[in-house]
Amino acid sequence: MRKKPDYAQLIASSAESFFVTDKDGNILLVNSAACMLLDLTEDQLVGANVKELVQEAYYDRSTTLEAIEKKQPISGIYRTRTGINIMATSRPILDDDGNVPVVITNSLDTERVEEFVNMIEQERALTNRYR
Repeated sequence: MRKKPDYAQLIASSAESFFVTDKDGNILLVNSAACMLLDLTEDQLVGANVKELVQEAYYDRSTTLEAIEKKQPISGIYRTRTGINIMATSRPILDDDGNVPVVITNSLDTERVEEFVNMIEQERALTNRYR
C-alpha cells in the first residue's frame, strides 16, 4: 500500500509563499515563505485578517479579497511594507452552492520570477547557439 504524502509538510517546505484564508479573509494557514515575504511570524499571521493587513499597510493590495468578491482566480502584483514586489495568485474554492469557504493564495517575490526568466533566456540562447 502506498503511503499518502504529508500535505502539510509539502506546503511548509515550499519555496513559494502559501496561505489559506476563510470566506472573510481570516488567515487559517501559512508557510514559512509567506512569513518571510511579509516579515511577520506565523503567530502574527494565523488569525489575522487580510483586509486589516492591507489597512495597516503590510501590503498594498489583496488578491485574496478580490478572489472572494469575484469568486474566480485573481493574479496580480502587490508591494509589501518592506518594499518587496510580490506576484500572487489567489484561487477561491467554491462549495456546491457557489459560495467561497476558502481561498488558497500562492505568491513569489518578483525578483525570483525575473531570475527564472533570465535563466530561461540564457538557456534559450545556449540552445540556439548549438543549433
